[in-house]
Amino acid sequence: MKTIAITTKHITSSKNNNFTYTFPQEIDLTNKQIGLASLNMFYSMYNISSAKNNNQVQYIYNGTTYTVTFPDMIAEVADMNSYLQFVFRSNNQYLNHENGSVLYPINIFIDQARYAIAVVCNEIPNSFSTTYPSTSNTHFTLPTSSFIPQFKMLATNDFHKLIGFANDYITNVSNASTSKTDFSIVSPILNPDANLLVNLDNGIDNRYAVPSGILHSFSVNVAPSSQIVERPSQIAFVDCQAGFYDRVSLRILNADTLADIDIRDPEIAILLLIKDKNE
Repeated sequence: MKTIAITTKHITSSKNNNFTYTFPQEIDLTNKQIGLASLNMFYSMYNISSAKNNNQVQYIYNGTTYTVTFPDMIAEVADMNSYLQFVFRSNNQYLNHENGSVLYPINIFIDQARYAIAVVCNEIPNSFSTTYPSTSNTHFTLPTSSFIPQFKMLATNDFHKLIGFANDYITNVSNASTSKTDFSIVSPILNPDANLLVNLDNGIDNRYAVPSGILHSFSVNVAPSSQIVERPSQIAFVDCQAGFYDRVSLRILNADTLADIDIRDPEIAILLLIKDKNE
């Protein structure tokens, strides 16, 4: 049994997901099998980015539509909510409560009991009060009439998939009183790159798989920035195509879209095993 150790030095793409290992000399892979023994990498793939086209959402505040563009980042729902709050603060669209808390126009959070993401739109008053005193809100411009803001998806952007809403969703506030809460209608896909494939671009022909170079699949089951350690308890060996080879070319792909994933951290180690069929 022979080993091939693929590391950072074998990366051949700016996305850090493409590797080429060159043999010292041509190797005859006739009657050989290859399998993945281990893969170590860090969970450093952005789940929100301009490249994924899932980084924009809108809100309507006092009749004006604002577009929020999230930075490329690895974000949980709490991080998305924090960025929304940053935008509201930048636009002076928030009220300080007399008890020290803050009223934001919109909040999003995970409702674990419903297995859903909740969007809460809060009424913006047209006058100060003992609850929201003028002395604590000199930054705030009162509207002529009170209103409830609306959260709105962009049909041309995939942000809605992250939080489980339809691409034409907009908060319906026609029958709302002081706030409106909506829940996601499908399971959120917070990490589009949660399921990955290891694909060999040469040397194997897995006729039962699409693409035919699939060697191994695995799921991301660690927190952002943590190390993914994939070590199958039983290696699934795949027959090599007969012939001589001077290299092995490997890619890590999104299992759902088969697209190249963008790995931010290049510290990656992959161990392949090659053995005789009868070994």
